[in-house]
Amino acid sequence: MTLGSSRLDLDEIHEMLEWIEHDKRALEAIDEAEINVGRLDDTCYVIHTLSMHDRTEQIPHLAQSIGVSQSILNKFIRFTGHISKREAIHTLDRIRSFLRALDLPDEKAPETRPSQQSFETSPNAAPEPVRLPAESWVTVTSSRDTKLKITVIAGLLDSILAQVAHSNLPSEQQVLTTIEREQLIAVLKTALHVLQAPMLERSILRRAGDGLRDVAKKAAEKNVQEGLSQLSRKAAELIADLISNL
Repeated sequence: MTLGSSRLDLDEIHEMLEWIEHDKRALEAIDEAEINVGRLDDTCYVIHTLSMHDRTEQIPHLAQSIGVSQSILNKFIRFTGHISKREAIHTLDRIRSFLRALDLPDEKAPETRPSQQSFETSPNAAPEPVRLPAESWVTVTSSRDTKLKITVIAGLLDSILAQVAHSNLPSEQQVLTTIEREQLIAVLKTALHVLQAPMLERSILRRAGDGLRDVAKKAAEKNVQEGLSQLSRKAAELIADLISNL
């Protein structure tokens, strides 16, 4: 299925449906009233994939399209946070219904189906590459685990870039100086560009991870921008894990 200028094909939709079913079976077997959404990694991957196809690039829009609360969706985007088992099952059911709607032929789509135009990828969405020294390029494997890690990292970097580039906080309440912010933005945009390629470059990703760890450390020291600190720490951990398995 073509969504504007991007493409979400039927095989990808069917694969995501299988992942949702896998997580739901695992979820139903859990004898706990509350769970951490990080345990539903397949669902996190699906939500990140859908968010990358949403032209509005707004979580509230995606939450409304799927039919779940924004606060719950944000926990899946961040790969962490606790929700009740009942809420988790409801969220998976809504995502499954949403994917099945996308799987319908265009001429048979129900009126309640989200607009395809809203899932068009902006032609300016791809970050501009920045020249950084490259040491070694490694071919990306097609394994589901690797695809999941890359998608989650890309989603986290997008969120971090938005917070760093558009913060309205006074300078004393910000983690980084103006120059540090500009440098971090350049590195993270380059890392995003690398993550979209069929090959990954270790040193660029390592530099992004180092920058994110520095953000988390400074935020903790200054006791500011806690949300940015958590996102940066999680992204740095996932980048390190990805590099170690290349």
